[in-house]
Amino acid sequence: MADAFLGRDVPVYIALQSTKPTTLASTQYIRWGAVRDREWGPELDEVDVTADTSAGVFRQYLSTYATHDVSLSGVTSIKDTDNLDEIESYFYSKMNAAEQVEVWIKVFRPSSDATNKFRSYEFPANMKTFKITGTYDDASTWSSDLSGTGAVDVVDVVANAPVNPAP
Repeated sequence: MADAFLGRDVPVYIALQSTKPTTLASTQYIRWGAVRDREWGPELDEVDVTADTSAGVFRQYLSTYATHDVSLSGVTSIKDTDNLDEIESYFYSKMNAAEQVEVWIKVFRPSSDATNKFRSYEFPANMKTFKITGTYDDASTWSSDLSGTGAVDVVDVVANAPVNPAP
């Protein structure tokens, strides 16, 4: 299936700060390396507004608040370029100081637009978890969950997106 792409072609970047990185300071983003699984996307909360005057037998709902959650997992790596130690240290330092673990996330994926090569998603988030699993007879892995805290900028870009190094 030539029109598909592999998950490894979807790099994830993180800025360990609460303010949005500026274009001139794009080096504030670091690659979140050793990622195997990436899941992100919006979800709308809803409330049931069904009443005795509602037509038919179907419930009625209204959308209320939006969330944009991210779930990542991967192999625990000791490569400097994977930045896992830096991300973990940031998480613990904020948590130990009783502060919100605020970050900015930027995800790229190949685009279906013939003109643009990539689509990027950029948004602020709170890191909720950063867990490491050390199974006795398997590779050590990590996982992290984040909740978006603001609007998501979805941009189709012509330029080449940053890419993960070849496996």
